[in-house]
Amino acid sequence: MLQRHGYRASEDVDIFNAPNIDVITAAELDMADLKAAGFELSSSTRYEGFVEAIASKPGFGTTKIQWVQYSGYNFYEPVPDPEFGWRLHFADLAVNKVLAAASRRQPRDLVDLYLVHAFVMPLWHAMWATPGKDAEMTPEKAIERIRYHSQYARGELQNSVFAADATAIPSMISDVRNALDEAEKVFDRLPPDTVGKVLVDATGRPVHSLDEIKMVGQRAIAAAPGGAWPSGPDIDHFVIARMIDSYGRNGEKLWTAEPTQPTSNP
Repeated sequence: MLQRHGYRASEDVDIFNAPNIDVITAAELDMADLKAAGFELSSSTRYEGFVEAIASKPGFGTTKIQWVQYSGYNFYEPVPDPEFGWRLHFADLAVNKVLAAASRRQPRDLVDLYLVHAFVMPLWHAMWATPGKDAEMTPEKAIERIRYHSQYARGELQNSVFAADATAIPSMISDVRNALDEAEKVFDRLPPDTVGKVLVDATGRPVHSLDEIKMVGQRAIAAAPGGAWPSGPDIDHFVIARMIDSYGRNGEKLWTAEPTQPTSNP
């Protein structure tokens, strides 16, 4: 979902299920609908709280689908979506991506962190909020682990991420590393009682700078079961609009023209 209008082709589709939902039952219902629509399904992994299957259809392609149980703790309520029904707010996706990048070595995570920093929220903000979803994580630990997992040879990056312009990936990683350096300096200047929370303006939009915090005051969202801040179809539309403006609705601007640099965070 994070790369829906972004820079790289996604390798899978993640379907998050609240704690009160039986993941295996939900996956079986979805797979039955996919088969009825003409897709071929092969279940590859299945255990309590997790199901993975490969879906394919001639003329459409092949993708991996994962049904996952998660805590249900989010900063925002789920966002209604015309294509997916419901999805997570981009700020929740951003924090989830930081947690994923801090826990594994996947080149695609670093490309996604670049997208987060350029379009959704500064990395310092996403890392500052991580303890709200994972009590074992701290902003400082997130920096340390992401740095540890971000050592790649140039060829390894270009050959492992399916993107429109793989040659631009090293510069993206450089931007991510600069953002990590920035985060170390910013953490000491943030209100200590807001760690684990998302700092927002009056409309619920995540702030993008320390100056903005000074202007709007200290307003912070703590993660809660089902989400804390009320949602709506346009609540994070500004993120989607900026991605589409830079890359096209389906990335067509990248595949048919010279790659463009995204608009920087305000």
